[in-house]
Amino acid sequence: MNRWVKRIGVAALTGLAVAGLDVSAAQAQFMPGGFNPYFRPAPGFAAPGFRAPGGNTAALPQVNAGNNPLFAAAAGQMMSNGLGGAGQGASGGYPGYPGYGSGYGGYGVDSGGALYGAASVMSAQGQYRIQRQQARLMAEQVRSAQMDNKRRAFDDYLYEMRNTPTLEQVRQEAVRQQLSRALADPNLTEIVSATALNNVLAALEGMPGATADPKVVPPLTDDMLKRVNVIKGTGNANLGLLRDEGRLTFPAVLRNLQPADETAEVLKKLDVLAREAYAQASTGRVDGDVVKKMREISAALSDKLVRVVNETDFAAHNEGRKFLDSLDRAITILGQADAGEYLPNGKNTPKGRNAADLVKYMSERGLWFAPATPGDEDAYKSVHRALVNYHKALSGSATASGPSSPGTER
Repeated sequence: MNRWVKRIGVAALTGLAVAGLDVSAAQAQFMPGGFNPYFRPAPGFAAPGFRAPGGNTAALPQVNAGNNPLFAAAAGQMMSNGLGGAGQGASGGYPGYPGYGSGYGGYGVDSGGALYGAASVMSAQGQYRIQRQQARLMAEQVRSAQMDNKRRAFDDYLYEMRNTPTLEQVRQEAVRQQLSRALADPNLTEIVSATALNNVLAALEGMPGATADPKVVPPLTDDMLKRVNVIKGTGNANLGLLRDEGRLTFPAVLRNLQPADETAEVLKKLDVLAREAYAQASTGRVDGDVVKKMREISAALSDKLVRVVNETDFAAHNEGRKFLDSLDRAITILGQADAGEYLPNGKNTPKGRNAADLVKYMSERGLWFAPATPGDEDAYKSVHRALVNYHKALSGSATASGPSSPGTER
């Protein structure tokens, strides 16, 4: 018999013995050869309803409350309730109560039921402990999964950081794409706006020009370079519109603005101011009042041109718009202290016998190409073609001697 079953059986019999009942015969079933001071034999009281495990009623032949006078009433009560066995229940019980005989229909003391209940309690406790450990295990598994997710997220972050191009890499790629387009076949707008010319110029400044064959370096004429506008630093302001000593040639769309007399007077005044500004720039700084008046006239003409946009041919309107834009860029240069350096004989005018000399001169002076003045488109196309051929010559020499990386910084 399991040791826990024995313990529970002994505890139950001990309780009955303490109550003054004689359960010495039951001791033989649970404590063979053992000793318990409460087990005092007292013959004379049979309890067939008091069954031992397995239905052995002979195991507990005598339960006598008389061996302890203090619990005589308890013994009688047990008999009346059937706990005393068939002493009363087998003969029909007390009046008004049915018999409580032994067997499956009786309510005798069944130590097997007590043991089953105790076993259920112990099983429930075991299941509780198992469930607690399982809950702890699941909590650890959740924590481990969270750590794995966090680690994978960090690995993804590192992967993106390693493979995401930096801002400098993006800039360099944009420069390469722009140069590729400028060398291939840019449209006229990209050329006259000086965008294509500046992209090729930036690439040429970082290439070793000494390796180029002088025979393939395209030549440039002074007349061509005089029609090319340049600027120091950023921006697109230039004095190209005033290079003919300040004399202006107004497009037809501006001369035809109404009222005609008023427009003619305004254009005449603007021409006088432009010549005066040119003369002042040749000897020093331009008077601020002259610059202010020129800016006011340009704004008035622009406002009139906008009003007749629906009544004017697109090409004519576009020509007038380009003239006014060039005038605004010229006025911007006139407001600077070094305006005279951008005149045809100034320090910042492009110079050079060929593309190599032009690139060297502009690099030393920190100059960039500025947008073309209306009528100078052909000169810009010629300079662009010369720069592209020069770049091809340098690229061929560099390929023969080893790879090189054209720079974009001055």
